Amino acid sequence: MMGMNPNLVHAFYGMLELIFVFFIYQRLFNNRPRTAVVIVVLVFLLTAAVLNLLIGQGTNINSYSFTAQAFIYSVLAVVYFFYLLQHPPVVMIQRFPPFWFNVGVMVYFSGNLILFTLTHYLVHQLKNDLMIYWTFHNVLFLFGTGFMCLSLWMEYRLQKSR
Repeated sequence: MMGMNPNLVHAFYGMLELIFVFFIYQRLFNNRPRTAVVIVVLVFLLTAAVLNLLIGQGTNINSYSFTAQAFIYSVLAVVYFFYLLQHPPVVMIQRFPPFWFNVGVMVYFSGNLILFTLTHYLVHQLKNDLMIYWTFHNVLFLFGTGFMCLSLWMEYRLQKSR
């Protein structure tokens, strides 16, 4: 791979993803969480990710940052499901595109939470090459992305029919 460490790129991608997902959920919650609270949590998580990159796990797999992000995303997804129960935007929720986006987030991040938690142990203690691990990770990624794509397709059809 031309001498480049993929873990470094993945760490930066995780930080960008954190910003992107936080602002999507803020919009999904109709901007209810105070912007200051969202920014404080976001800055805290980004600072923790940068510190983990610089003085924590370095250019190894940043499993601590990924675990924290997966936990936060899973909590956001559960909270959004409760929000949808309390403030149903439509009668048939399965026709609401953000519901499927949230399902995708829940499938991928809650499924990978245990994998991200065990990564450091598997790599450093068991000297595992993570082949089965990454296979399961990628299957969850395909399902999660599939649900998110379904959400985008449904939104496109909704916009087209208006």
